[in-house]
Amino acid sequence: MSMRDSGPGSHDERQLRPRETQPTVARWIDDVCYYGFTQVVVLGLLALWTVLQTPYVDLAVKTGVVVAAPVTMIAIGTLRSGLVSVGRPWPRLDGSRLGTGEGYQAYVTRAVYVSATLLGATYGGALVALVVDSVLAAIPVAAVTAVALVALFPHLTAPGNRRRGARGGVYLACFGLAFALSTPLDVSVGDPFVVVYFLVFVGLAAFDLSARGWRNTA
Repeated sequence: MSMRDSGPGSHDERQLRPRETQPTVARWIDDVCYYGFTQVVVLGLLALWTVLQTPYVDLAVKTGVVVAAPVTMIAIGTLRSGLVSVGRPWPRLDGSRLGTGEGYQAYVTRAVYVSATLLGATYGGALVALVVDSVLAAIPVAAVTAVALVALFPHLTAPGNRRRGARGGVYLACFGLAFALSTPLDVSVGDPFVVVYFLVFVGLAAFDLSARGWRNTA
């Protein structure tokens, strides 16, 4: 074995080093760039496409999503890394649980909540921009809303009917606001499938909030 291979910083040792022993900054970057990005882009894909198909208030909405999407990624990665605590640990998605009912429910919950966060932050910012007649107003509103909703996620997904009800309130507010501003029923100017996307959101939210849900037991 060469001196290069036997050194404390060899490639093999770095590959085998437990994730928990990585520097905090490196772990944070990994969580933001991999987990945060993947969850927003993959689990929130329908929400992002809905935003792109909004016909009438597109400038305000697109300004909102340009802020909401990266802020959501950073917030997810920050809480997942443990760099910031909100009083409860971040619920991690584990591939080993995906084949179980509990695992499927966890992925559904995450997909619905990430979509609601993106839509709520984006259209919340757009609404304020329209009210004050300034597109720039969408920026702070979208950012604060995204951070607040992500910070609430560990609490709203904990067991308990009251938390389940609060999570349902978040869904109703975010999806309702997005439905009102995206005008999906006006298929003459937008994507006619946006109505189907909202039906998908409703179906997934109903499954998440169902009494059979693994997170909904007291």
